[in-house]
Amino acid sequence: METQPPPPPPAAPPPPPPRPQGNPAFRAMGLPNIRAKLPSRNWSIFISLSTAFAAAVYYDRRETKRVQKHWCSVVEHLAREPLSTLELPRKVTVYLSAPPGDTITPSIEYFREYVKPVFTAAALDFDVGLGGGMDPNAPPTPPPAPPQELKPPSTPTLDQALAEPPPESPDLEKKSQEEEIKKKKNTIPPPHILPHAYNTSPTPRVLPETFDPVGFIPHAHILGFLNTPIRLYRFLNHRKTADLAGREAAAIAFGIYSRPFNLAPEPGSTITTNEDVKRGLEADQEGGEINYACGREEEAEWPKRVWKEEGTRVGEITEEVAVDRRIGGRMRKFVLPEGLEVAVAAGKGEV
Repeated sequence: METQPPPPPPAAPPPPPPRPQGNPAFRAMGLPNIRAKLPSRNWSIFISLSTAFAAAVYYDRRETKRVQKHWCSVVEHLAREPLSTLELPRKVTVYLSAPPGDTITPSIEYFREYVKPVFTAAALDFDVGLGGGMDPNAPPTPPPAPPQELKPPSTPTLDQALAEPPPESPDLEKKSQEEEIKKKKNTIPPPHILPHAYNTSPTPRVLPETFDPVGFIPHAHILGFLNTPIRLYRFLNHRKTADLAGREAAAIAFGIYSRPFNLAPEPGSTITTNEDVKRGLEADQEGGEINYACGREEEAEWPKRVWKEEGTRVGEITEEVAVDRRIGGRMRKFVLPEGLEVAVAAGKGEV
């Protein structure tokens, strides 16, 4: 009897179609399926630091604009005050000095960024003198001579050619010009009176009782690769620089509030605030506030080679400046009263 083979097993059911992965909206637009996953550890650190740095820069720039707008609003009412027919607009002279070891460009950018907007808002006219490269007191350039009628060159005769001296060679002429430039370079005129003779010299009769007030706007500028942390900190704190420069520029723009420089502590004076303590310490030093409050912090950040190399730039003086007390006592400094800023801000509203 012949045996029949067993029936084949039933065929397995076909697998279900794969379910579409991802966002159906992306599939409808034909975009590829993007699988979201957390970045690696290194990428997480990089993204976090980059985001934090970008946020710090954005916050600082926004606050810097707000501070600049505030100080401009403090003095903008001066631009709307009418002038009488016999009154001229007020004008000041601004002296810019290049930081030792660098060009004048940082000082120009500093003035344009933080000081000039306040002067412009107050409609204050100003002249700019560049220290070290331009003499603000130099006489004006004479106007060009009117054009003359051109005449054909005359041919010299033989006697005239023999009588004239031979022309100087270009090399000797160039060498003499270089020697003249070298002599003129780094030439600082000697003082008429040495500092040790200040006390014995008589007081000139033409010396005024008080000089015109002056304003000093500090400019912190530091160079060097090792000072990168300090430079990075200042890069992220432009708002503090704008506030300091704006306050001093506003005091100059008002031009009606000034005080003498502190040269020595007054006997029996009462110290009530931290500012009075600071001024007393500055005045207790030789030269007083003129030397220890105007540029002393900037000098600490100058390159060390500046103090070793004498005459690195034209007109650059690296020696200590001695101020006669009879001169310093007649000097005045622009200041901004503390209550003025609050009153103006309250009258104009929040900026």
